[in-house]
Amino acid sequence: MGRMSNDHDPPAGLSTRLVSFSADSADPPGINDYDSFAEAYAASNENNLVNAHYERPAMLALAGDVTGRRILDAGGGSGPLLAALRDRGAIVTGIDKRWHREASLEPDYFATYNYVVEWTADSQTALLRFWTRPLHAMTDAFTAAGFRISVISEPAVAPDTPRALLPDDIADNRRFLCFLFFVLQGD
Repeated sequence: MGRMSNDHDPPAGLSTRLVSFSADSADPPGINDYDSFAEAYAASNENNLVNAHYERPAMLALAGDVTGRRILDAGGGSGPLLAALRDRGAIVTGIDKRWHREASLEPDYFATYNYVVEWTADSQTALLRFWTRPLHAMTDAFTAAGFRISVISEPAVAPDTPRALLPDDIADNRRFLCFLFFVLQGD
């Protein structure tokens, strides 16, 4: 959702707070313990703006007819997109990855760096380390792995998104950048 303050509290009980740790330091105990709040995260994912009304509808539209196709769901969180693709006949492999809200950071678009965020979902809290990379680093990795990029998309939220879920600064144009979507083709 672009740049948000540390105290932003999105709908459905999900909030985040930047935590200061050296990028080179060993992870403190409990970091990246997604299991400690997975159930609360999955529940918030079902109806929130970012996942239910932005990311998931956009991905399903980009994927089109997936019957019999092999698809990698990278960054799939608790798996609702994976399930929807599977239900449409795809052969899906899912992994979870990196998320970035430049909260209180001096972002350097061209740098690769990581940071730690304290996630709270319905009173369940976990520390998670995330990485940010520039667009060229991602596209270079895709092409080096033998993929052809057929689409890069920056979609709007789904047309049926309830206005109450939209922050005031995007309510009228229904567009914000939270994800870049890539459609990759393999040989």
